[in-house]
Amino acid sequence: MNVQIPFHVNLKDKVAVVTGGGGILCSCFAKALAQCGAKVAVVSRRVESADRVAKEIQENGGEALALTANVLDKQSLEQAKQLINRTFGRCNILINGAGGNHPKGTTDKEYLYKKDLNTKELTTFFDLEIEGVRSVFDVNFLGTLLTT
Repeated sequence: MNVQIPFHVNLKDKVAVVTGGGGILCSCFAKALAQCGAKVAVVSRRVESADRVAKEIQENGGEALALTANVLDKQSLEQAKQLINRTFGRCNILINGAGGNHPKGTTDKEYLYKKDLNTKELTTFFDLEIEGVRSVFDVNFLGTLLTT
C-alpha cells in the first residue's frame, strides 16, 4: 500500500471521509485509515484520482469508495453524503484535505525584508488580487465549512 504507519488504531466499522483524497498527501491519509480497518470514502474533484486511490485500498484488502464532489458545491457534497451513507453508513471521521492556492492570491516571499522594498517585480501582500484571495479563501475555508 506504500504507506507504513508506525502504529495501529482499531478503526473497524468506522467510516472515514477524506476530501482531496486523490491528492498526494490525502491519499496517504486514506490508505492509512484503511490499514487501520476504516471504510474509506475517497472524495476528489477528479474521478480518476479517487478511483486510483480506492482501487489501491481495495487491492490491499481494504474497503473504499471513490466519489467525485466539489467542496464548494453543496449539492455535490449532499449527493456524496447520500452515497456514503447508503454504502458504508454515517461518517465517523472526516479529513478536510481538499484545498489549494491561486497564483494571484499568494506572495512571492513568505517574509518581506527591508531590502525587498525596492524590488519592483516582487509580489507582496499589497499586490494580491481580490479574485486570487477569494479563490484561496473559498476552497480552503468555505470548502471545509460546507463539507463539515
